[in-house]
Amino acid sequence: MEKIKYFLILLLIFLLFWGSSINFSKEILRTETQQKDMNEYLNQTNNQPLFGILEIPKINLKQPIYPKDDPKNQVDKNITLLEEDVTQNVPNPVIILASHSGNGPYAYFKNLTSLKEGDAIFLWLKSEQKEYRLIKKEEVMKNETLYVKTFSFSHLILITCSKTNSKIQEIYYAKYISNK
Repeated sequence: MEKIKYFLILLLIFLLFWGSSINFSKEILRTETQQKDMNEYLNQTNNQPLFGILEIPKINLKQPIYPKDDPKNQVDKNITLLEEDVTQNVPNPVIILASHSGNGPYAYFKNLTSLKEGDAIFLWLKSEQKEYRLIKKEEVMKNETLYVKTFSFSHLILITCSKTNSKIQEIYYAKYISNK
């Protein structure tokens, strides 16, 4: 009985030390392709096909955004670019992004609910980092057509499903502040 007791104590000590050496990252894992695309985009080593990179420091999110016509621009694999008019010389451009909020590996917006008004959101477009600040959150009923608010200033809209009610869509509005 004593041997089992000592063995269990040693096993517990081993597990405590081993467990403390594991690096549990809060960051969502990226595929090798996503990481390569982001590195090339940020280093501008070639004509990279990314639209940009979304970064939300508060929720430890930094993920690539692919152009609308790219096959990787799919909500089941990446954050999806639904609309953008930044390249069309529109006075107050709007960018709309969507992603899952569940528990799977592609639920990039699962922690958006932690955001508060004033929290920073960054979007890398070409060589510029654009800063946005969250100004409003709202919930709307899901139906076939989603209507979002537009403002008289440039803004970013993030859309996801509610984690608690399958009939609700969550919409996050962020106002453009400046280029970094």
